[in-house]
Amino acid sequence: MSDLIDFSNCEKTKKNYEGANGSKICIKYNGELYMLKFPPASTRNKELSYTNGTVSEYIGCHILESLGFETQKTILGIYNNDEKKKIVVACKDFTENNKYAIQPFSSLKNTIIDSGHNGTGTELSEVLDAIDRQDSFEPVYLKNYFWDLFIGDALIGNWDRHNGNWASLYDSKTDTVRLAPIYDCGSSMYPSADIETMKSVLSDREQLLFRVYEIPTSALKLNGNKINYFKFISSLENEDCNNALKRIYPRINIEKINHIIDNTPFISEIQKDFFKKIVSTRKELILEYSYNKLLQRNQNIDVDNNLTYESFGKEYLNKVYEYANQMSIKEAAKKAHDELVNINPFEKEVKQKMLNKYLNSLGINNNTDFSEYVKNNRQKSIDKRIPQKNQNRVEPDRLRD
Repeated sequence: MSDLIDFSNCEKTKKNYEGANGSKICIKYNGELYMLKFPPASTRNKELSYTNGTVSEYIGCHILESLGFETQKTILGIYNNDEKKKIVVACKDFTENNKYAIQPFSSLKNTIIDSGHNGTGTELSEVLDAIDRQDSFEPVYLKNYFWDLFIGDALIGNWDRHNGNWASLYDSKTDTVRLAPIYDCGSSMYPSADIETMKSVLSDREQLLFRVYEIPTSALKLNGNKINYFKFISSLENEDCNNALKRIYPRINIEKINHIIDNTPFISEIQKDFFKKIVSTRKELILEYSYNKLLQRNQNIDVDNNLTYESFGKEYLNKVYEYANQMSIKEAAKKAHDELVNINPFEKEVKQKMLNKYLNSLGINNNTDFSEYVKNNRQKSIDKRIPQKNQNRVEPDRLRD
């Protein structure tokens, strides 16, 4: 540990921080303010004096950052207090010397003046209602962020994402707000697990599955019960959650996450193996399973409607042929695409794949191939739809490219 950062002699400021998860002080490190978080005493595991909360904070933030989230900057180090050396995590103060005030979601929830609920309530319906009715952010934007973070927290096993630890930053000079970087991930990655527990999880499949399918649960509640990540996400019952799954799952890079864990200081090889196993298994059994189930459901929607890639492709080309009488082929293709593919965002991905498969079966692999095919086959399609006695009345010069 001697070659790692020792924060013991850093200047301590008079700034204080709220929060119940361990002691916190404000220090100056390299000329900037950092909140120094100490590991909280373990209350769940009597064999563990202090939890691994500081390590969880560090790893959890870095994993979420790898998914594309803006997170607080975290640095692991040590701090000597009464000759007791503790592993601490320094979290860069993102208020920029108090330029911004942190406004947790609970305070935003309190702005709904005709609501009978308080800011701390974590019932999902209350939270979503507040998101829809608040006026600090565009509701769809905030709702997407909320569900994106829910999927991210499912990956890292965060059991304590409540209304007080996701927030906005308020600038009083401009009266503007923006979302704060993600912080307070100390309850992720099973911080109360000791070495023996980790060994048991690595060697016993049932122990591993218990920590994927059953614990932890989310801090959010559904009908008074804490939400089980697996059951909720895999149910596919919430379309906003489904859309977040489609956005976040493809960003998960296990190699990148393993690199983060392998390069985390202070932790043993057993801890590294445990963290990597937990994340990869949660990714596979919760998110990958649900993602594939969602794609299959989309395909089943089309099957239920007797829609095959061939019938859909023919319908699309017939639309193009029809519209090409009034506009260019490029414009006709766009209009047909908007009407058949883009009209339902939920089915867009599946229908695009069906269309690509059909076009490829016709030897159409690019825009040039497509234009040539339409030019060569458009008149044939028109002829088939016109009664034989009227064919001589068709004026070719009315057809446009």
